[in-house]
Amino acid sequence: MSTSHRPVHLGGNLWSRLRLAGVSLLPGPDWFYLASLLVPAALFDLTMSWLRVGSQYAAPTGWSALAQLRSDLLAHAGFALLWVVGFTVLRTGWRRILLLVACQLSVATYLVFAVAAHSYYRKSGSVLDAGGLKMMLESPTVTRDLAASETSSAHLWLLTAVAAYAIGGPALIYLLRYRGRANSGRFLPGVGVLASPGQQRSARPRRLAFLAGATAAVLVAASAVPTFSGAGAFSRNRAIDVALELGSGLLESERASAERPALAPARLTRIGGSAARPKNVVLITMESLRWEATSLDDPGRDTTPFLAELAERSTVAENAYTVVPHTSKAVTATNCGYVPPLDTKLTESEPAGLPSACLPALLGAHGYRSAFFQSAVGQFERRPDLIKNLGYDSFHPVDDLPTAGFGRANYFGWEDDIMLEPSRDWLRSAGSEPFLLTYLTVTGHHDYRLPTTFPAEKLAEDEELDNYLNAARYVDRFVSKVFDLLAEEGHADDTMVVVIADHGEGFGEHGLRQHDNTIYNEGIKVPYLVYDPTDQRPRTVRRPVSTMSVPETIAETLGYRMADGLVREPALWDKTGGGPVRSSCQSDNRCLAVIDGSTKYVHHFGNRPDEVFDLASDPGERHNLISDADPARLRELRSDLLHWRSEVRAEYAAHHQR
Repeated sequence: MSTSHRPVHLGGNLWSRLRLAGVSLLPGPDWFYLASLLVPAALFDLTMSWLRVGSQYAAPTGWSALAQLRSDLLAHAGFALLWVVGFTVLRTGWRRILLLVACQLSVATYLVFAVAAHSYYRKSGSVLDAGGLKMMLESPTVTRDLAASETSSAHLWLLTAVAAYAIGGPALIYLLRYRGRANSGRFLPGVGVLASPGQQRSARPRRLAFLAGATAAVLVAASAVPTFSGAGAFSRNRAIDVALELGSGLLESERASAERPALAPARLTRIGGSAARPKNVVLITMESLRWEATSLDDPGRDTTPFLAELAERSTVAENAYTVVPHTSKAVTATNCGYVPPLDTKLTESEPAGLPSACLPALLGAHGYRSAFFQSAVGQFERRPDLIKNLGYDSFHPVDDLPTAGFGRANYFGWEDDIMLEPSRDWLRSAGSEPFLLTYLTVTGHHDYRLPTTFPAEKLAEDEELDNYLNAARYVDRFVSKVFDLLAEEGHADDTMVVVIADHGEGFGEHGLRQHDNTIYNEGIKVPYLVYDPTDQRPRTVRRPVSTMSVPETIAETLGYRMADGLVREPALWDKTGGGPVRSSCQSDNRCLAVIDGSTKYVHHFGNRPDEVFDLASDPGERHNLISDADPARLRELRSDLLHWRSEVRAEYAAHHQR
């Protein structure tokens, strides 16, 4: 007998077996219904993922690009199989209807999340992680205002369309396809054959369902493993990534060494000597102002003329870096002098969240009154709790300030001049007591609005960048008004002023916008000036310094030295503090950086290739020198960063255990 047709027969036999297995699991109409729901959702999500992959800075190509879709493909295949198993096990009755509702709502919810994550990335250049999602959920008012300022009609139509299709589209298509059967009552959309209660199931579908369930579990587990190419910010499906972050946050228990001793209470001690010193302190923290947006970086850039003039009678740090480019963390660093919690949980705002007393509390023990003013809303990121932990006597957010005559600066704040007169009233109430007065501006924050009374200039072709640079002009004017206020109230000669930014801002220079995960200079390099009215000689500090040096710098200028407590960054002019400066992204396991002299190393945890820059010859960080770097030196730098992060987390864990 001839065997020439056997391969065709085997192929047909295999296809027949697959069809038989499929029919054994679910009838054809059920397959059609699930396919009409899950396949379009998967294709839509994969399309958005592909667009994000292609829009990255230094976007991967070829197999590296496809590798970043691997997790999405596996996740969609795995969850589709899980739904098939569910529909196989629950064939009839009210439980099948509940399963159908759960399936459609979960797909609709996922698609809305996918659109939100995609929009978030397109706007910020950062992936939406658990920390960002938690912030949105915990601050619904700010999230609503942000969405209103950024969401176009196209976004709204897209969100409406995907949710509407997920909820009603498959049922409509099903009814059109199986109109006769639906009218006869033999089928309901996605419910399948209405079997009689006594109908027996064969063992075959159960075995197939078990096999399908096991396969689905393997696929979902595989999707949770990041790509081995080490080149993708999308190497793991967004929903899987967020779920794992939330799970690790609930289960995580940082290991604290049993030998780590309790800290001695921090204190201020007097420095001997009779040299004239200022009595009071004003700390101005400028929101989102990066170094290169100022006239300090480029005298030809007329954005901050007052800061440029102030630099002629101040100490200026030309290479100052924030430890985390996020306001809550940065404010903690500049008030406490040590590394803030490297997490997205706002540990610094928890009761007893900080392991050692900060400057406001330490000055309070020496008779200082203190107040914190901000032109942003008060409840965002539990700011009242943070200010209390820092040790301020009073907190004055924009919610408590008169807004008549002032304009909005963005979706959660008003123009900074709104703080001037209320702070003047507070100064007068302080009388002759020494004081620490802190301002946190908000005008430089996204979405960079300006009051109509402020004359804008054309500073950049990009509209958003142009608004940002004009916001820098506004903040510069605000700083000058603070100096005028001090002079008018008789404090020009007895008050030191520190002017600093909490972090910078990205505008796509490295594919990132805004600040939370912008680890490059546009995100972490900030202006930092110290004005001492008793010594107005201009000084320049050129070595890399951290903004954590602010408390010790203030204390020494006032005639104190910080003792005990957590180890703090030395004063700005302390030549023994010339070690490497380290920074971390806001998001967990996203990026760390160390600046040692003119060398900067960035570790991306596999989200994209690590980077090495020579800041002396390449301040814009355009040329990655990783391929020319000594592998042993790279291992040393990576180990240093990971050890630093581990030590910080262990210290906070030990504090919470104590």
